Amino acid sequence: MRGLYERDRLIGYVVLFFRKEGRSGFPPKAAITDLCYDAQSSPQIVDELLQAALHLALARQAGSLVTDILDPLVESRLQRLGFWRMKAAPQFMASASERQELIYEQSNWFLTRADSDVSIFEEPNM
Repeated sequence: MRGLYERDRLIGYVVLFFRKEGRSGFPPKAAITDLCYDAQSSPQIVDELLQAALHLALARQAGSLVTDILDPLVESRLQRLGFWRMKAAPQFMASASERQELIYEQSNWFLTRADSDVSIFEEPNM
């Protein structure tokens, strides 16, 4: 986990999960499991958080770096760093008794791999 502070105030963080090291002694994959940021000055904050994630993955010599995220800003910043979409966006389910039109608008959501029902602790991660 890496936190970003401005005058002792947390303005964003990124959390990485590393798969168990392979025969090479290095993890075959790292995943950005969560990324959260203050909406003010968000492009710069997102850039710094993504750079921190990249530096940590490189320092650990991970074979690849992946993430699942539903956030147009983060997606655009990832593309600027050379990331590309592997599959369609993850499917999420939600329910509300009122204001359902808000739920169906994808731009109203900020979701990451940490919000998914898919466990990051599946084999061989344990």
